[in-house]
Amino acid sequence: MRFRLQPQHYTFCALFTLLILLTISTSSLSTEIEIENKIPAKAGHLTLTSTSGRPIKSLHIDTEVTVDITGLVATTNYVQRFKNASEHWAEGVYVFPLPTRAAIHHMELVIGERVIVGEIKERAEAEHIYKKAKINGQQAALTTQQRDNLFTQNVANIGPNQLIEVKLTFVDTATYQDGVFEWRLPTTLTPRFISGIPLDEIKESPEQDKSTLEEEIITNNFGWAKATNEVPDAPYITPPMITPTHKTRSFDASSFAVDTPSLGEKLRDLPKGLPKNLPMNPPENSAHTVLRTSLHNPMRINIKLQSGMSLASIESKNHSIDVSEANDHYRVAFSDEWVEMDRDLVLQWKPVPSDQPRAAIFQQQMEDETYAMFMMLPPDNAVKHRMAKDIIFVIDVSGSMQGQSIVQAKTSLAMAIEQLSPEDHFNIIAFNNDFTPFSYQLTQANSEQKSQAQQWVASLNADGGTQMYPALRAAYSQMKHSERLQQIVFITDGAIGNEEMLFDLINAPSNHARLFTVGIGSAPNSFFMTKAAQLGRGSYELISTTSEVHSKMSRLFHKLNHVAATNIEIAWPDHTEAYPARVPDLFYSEALLSYAKLTAPLTSLNVAGNIEQRAWQTNVQATSNVSSNRLGTLWARQKVADIEDKGRRGELNKASVKDAVLDVALAHQLLTRFTAFIAKEQAHSRPQDQSVQSEAIANVVPHGTPMTFARTSTMAPITFWLGVMGMIGATLLLLVNKGRVQD
Repeated sequence: MRFRLQPQHYTFCALFTLLILLTISTSSLSTEIEIENKIPAKAGHLTLTSTSGRPIKSLHIDTEVTVDITGLVATTNYVQRFKNASEHWAEGVYVFPLPTRAAIHHMELVIGERVIVGEIKERAEAEHIYKKAKINGQQAALTTQQRDNLFTQNVANIGPNQLIEVKLTFVDTATYQDGVFEWRLPTTLTPRFISGIPLDEIKESPEQDKSTLEEEIITNNFGWAKATNEVPDAPYITPPMITPTHKTRSFDASSFAVDTPSLGEKLRDLPKGLPKNLPMNPPENSAHTVLRTSLHNPMRINIKLQSGMSLASIESKNHSIDVSEANDHYRVAFSDEWVEMDRDLVLQWKPVPSDQPRAAIFQQQMEDETYAMFMMLPPDNAVKHRMAKDIIFVIDVSGSMQGQSIVQAKTSLAMAIEQLSPEDHFNIIAFNNDFTPFSYQLTQANSEQKSQAQQWVASLNADGGTQMYPALRAAYSQMKHSERLQQIVFITDGAIGNEEMLFDLINAPSNHARLFTVGIGSAPNSFFMTKAAQLGRGSYELISTTSEVHSKMSRLFHKLNHVAATNIEIAWPDHTEAYPARVPDLFYSEALLSYAKLTAPLTSLNVAGNIEQRAWQTNVQATSNVSSNRLGTLWARQKVADIEDKGRRGELNKASVKDAVLDVALAHQLLTRFTAFIAKEQAHSRPQDQSVQSEAIANVVPHGTPMTFARTSTMAPITFWLGVMGMIGATLLLLVNKGRVQD
């Protein structure tokens, strides 16, 4: 049979060709969207592009951290070194985390032998100075805050093959729980889920009031996520991420615990040759240098610990450390000296226990003002009473929880269910893109219900987005006013960008249940965890490894069931400005801190409250001045947090919050979301005929977390499968029509 094309066949071929073209374009659009949300990182390098489009690499050398911990106060010098390994001029942009309570009060830009001290200015003014310096070819650095624990470092006009340092100084406090002091330094971040509608799409919608969106749209070429109506600063908190190829050696953290009553005795039993002073600048040809160059984002530490009391142990939960004793303090460093920045540094030290509440006052004299920190530690004795409670567990099963995080979360929840008593009532809500309850109402914690709940938890898998708000709202809706304890336990890595929406929900007057948060993973969003617990009048736990689940969840249930002291009143003198303004309850195993500005130094302080429904009071003697501890900076940081909380509660409008924060921050040289540090040289280093190119320095994916980004709302999956289905449909049509022609 001879095949001849008829007119209708030409029409079909044209339609078929058009369908194929549409399919290819749709599939390519899908790929493009996925790439936009997952910017490929370049193995820890600052990747630049020259005017010719040729890729350039500029290495982020290292981070060096020197910490002085005295009592509960930690003063940290945080040095970031940037080296431009190319022949072109570069700008580096690096998003990095710091402790949630960190108060950054000093910044320096070091260029060779020149040291340029940064100035604190209103953020808009500082950004304007930086942009102008960048255009003019002046070397400059800009430090800004995106969240309480998330910051951005910009360094402009790094010359070819030049090394530039940025030094930050911040002060914060260690925590005290269950007889253990802990200082935590985050080194990377878990990619955050970005909820909401992209602002550029809203602008294009005719039914939207475009004038209200103009000031909210943020443009940034470095973040992998677009700005949305719920997270307008999304590009600033979504840096590129990389998976390290170097394997950090694993270890059992418990092996570093000292079980003898005196750490000094244990140290004296160590093998001879343990250095009394840790070398921080080894020869460049040493084995440590080889390790350093094999890491993407290397970091080393030098910690001086003066606890002020006898210690039973010093240990690190996530790293192998070396400890040495020198006079009245201890020094701590990594055993390998350099480590990958892929997990939180968690340093813990344990004092000798006591059966009574302990309190202390530290103060600092600054000109005509005195700053004080009051610390109360709960008794270490076991509690005999517990109350029946209504409790709802909310567990995150989104994509960012894949890997070790979901294992830790499910193990934590299984243990929590097991510890419920028959008098308790409970429920579980799992969430990702949507939420799924174990039961549609609170159910009694009898053996049958607990067994079914355990099986339900075991079947959970991590995938999808991180829509926390609907799940938490559902939990609050099941809590009715009752004489029983009403509590919500939120188990998550906190990998979200819309924290403020959650804070508004927690602050709602109708939501009276206490909120306890459990942070999961090697790099959880500690800002969300701590602030949510504070606003929810509860407490928090951070679980870094599976081996910590039992101890941390046991401690959490201890706090869920008991309060050590209530109705606490601190008798500060008249004209004292103290924060937090409302003294919280004292939970068993947790320290209480209060900061104050006074007109004169204290000699003593009366403190009263209720312990097990009985009145209790004590008189605390004040210590001498501790000028090195920057108590004034800590007080200012607490005042800023109090102002921000008033804004969340609606007691201050946005303009009043900004003005009040600026008053405190500018007076105390404090970095906030409304201020920034700017440092620039006067000379013009870069020739005007040469351009400067910019790109973001990648963070390392948290240890134990798969290389997947927190998902955003894009059309990529839909368009991809539409493209695939289109190609299949086109092929079927061709085959069918060919068969008809041949017939």
